[in-house]
Amino acid sequence: MDMLKHVTPMVLQDVPCPPLTPEKLKTEATHACELLQAHYNAGRPFFSKAQLRDLAEQLVRGLDGRAVSFPVEIGKDHGCHPRGPEFRIIATAPALRYCPPAAPPAVFHPSLALLPVEIAFTTKISSSSSFSVVEPAPACSSVSAATVSARLALARQEQRDCVARLCALLKPVLPEGTDKVVAFACGTMGSVGDGGGDGGEEEKGLEEMVGRSTAQHALTLQVRDLLRDCAGRDAGDVRCYAQDPGYTVVDEQVLGKEGVDVVDDPEGFLEVDEASVVISVCPNVPD
Repeated sequence: MDMLKHVTPMVLQDVPCPPLTPEKLKTEATHACELLQAHYNAGRPFFSKAQLRDLAEQLVRGLDGRAVSFPVEIGKDHGCHPRGPEFRIIATAPALRYCPPAAPPAVFHPSLALLPVEIAFTTKISSSSSFSVVEPAPACSSVSAATVSARLALARQEQRDCVARLCALLKPVLPEGTDKVVAFACGTMGSVGDGGGDGGEEEKGLEEMVGRSTAQHALTLQVRDLLRDCAGRDAGDVRCYAQDPGYTVVDEQVLGKEGVDVVDDPEGFLEVDEASVVISVCPNVPD
């Protein structure tokens, strides 16, 4: 789960839209969803590596001088954070926003309806007084890298029996030459409830989220070790990547120490190939 960063879509009123009656708009929305679902049912991909690579490069180098209409929202104030007026939600860097097939959206726009990927803007939480980024998010506090490492080691120990059964299932079916693990949306291990609340549902939810995140990262390391054991490889011969916009500095420190490369979107997707094992538990990302 991403607690620190969110993605806001382009401002719809800035994109040309033909005038439509409410009835016509509803018909168009239904038709667009039917087209997307038919595309999905036919097994046709919505996201390709070439497409993601091109879009990522556009964010860096622009569009080769071509004129486009695009709202720049960097620095835009999206209002107070729910935790209180001392925190603001501010738009920062442009990013990719994935739009898998789904039910008709609450706000339908004909010009964007069939786009599988959009350019949007991430948002961060800042202090209302200093405008500096608040990390971790309000209602959370950072824990030390040593604490996170200890939790991760404990999770690996607790998973030992389950992982042994999983390894027994994976070994016979792993293609020869599999030498990479790519994990998506495993969440942050470096934030917990700040202890300032009453131990209510929000704080318990944060603790549970961190527990799930730690378990998923432990599984990632276990699978990485399995690949090494199966092929008799040295530590550096099996690569391991993790991608999640919610990672904190502590997450990056701990994962780096474990030999995991933390990458930005869409680098993780571009690393996936026939020689990869992908670990992805209920993320809102391309499939």
